[in-house]
Amino acid sequence: MKYNPAWNAIGDVDAPLSLALIDEVNAVLFAPDPPASVLADVEVCVVLGSRNCAYKAERAAELFGARPNVIFVACGANLASNGVPEAEVIQAVLMRHGVADDRVLIDEHSTNTPGNLIHAERLIAERLGDPSTVPVAIVSSGFHRRHVYASLPLSLQHAAYVSATGPLAGPDSWHTNAMGRGIILHELQRPSLVSPQDV
Repeated sequence: MKYNPAWNAIGDVDAPLSLALIDEVNAVLFAPDPPASVLADVEVCVVLGSRNCAYKAERAAELFGARPNVIFVACGANLASNGVPEAEVIQAVLMRHGVADDRVLIDEHSTNTPGNLIHAERLIAERLGDPSTVPVAIVSSGFHRRHVYASLPLSLQHAAYVSATGPLAGPDSWHTNAMGRGIILHELQRPSLVSPQDV
């Protein structure tokens, strides 16, 4: 997938975007969730941090919170929008949904996506053994999927990706506000947009 110069229009917050352009961007960045049969086998749910990460934790709790066998990994040392470290925000949301404290592993060291995934890999290995043998789901923003897959450690290449939709940058909302447009344009410009199968 090569960068389409037409995507530059996204950066002009006053420019109306055609439905064709919106559909093209959505096709590049957003994908459907895995089938329920895949999610039914998940034993570890990794929730990636971000400035606004509570909605990701809500999605993780909705899907896996009631399953007592699922372990969660809350990722991120950066401060979320409320001034609390990302992993702590994620943990608090999960616990508010009834997830026991001992089911939440905390990554309090990582400050970016590759770091989130490396620390998650280590925490899974310490708790459950070889991560490549554990059914894993990763929950993050829908638009973040390609970057996450480009950053996965080898032992997490099998992980299923579950999209969480925030208020500003979901497939139906990113083009309606300046912040959403900025987030999406940033994702489109990442080198990881080009995956090995695309070249």
